[in-house]
Amino acid sequence: MRGIDSRVVTQSDLQKLFSKCGPMINASFDTNEFGSYLGTATVIYSRASAANRAIKEYNMAKID
Repeated sequence: MRGIDSRVVTQSDLQKLFSKCGPMINASFDTNEFGSYLGTATVIYSRASAANRAIKEYNMAKID
């Protein structure tokens, strides 16, 4: 996902929102090698069905 303002949306928010779709391994903001936020986040699920559900529910959605 992209276009996320990390000053408004926290990592806890990401985890809470996307865990509704199924068990997750990780949800985190993406950074470059210098630790600067890239404006994107990565969510990793333990099951493909959970990832597919998240795509259907949240693709192009505004989360905050």
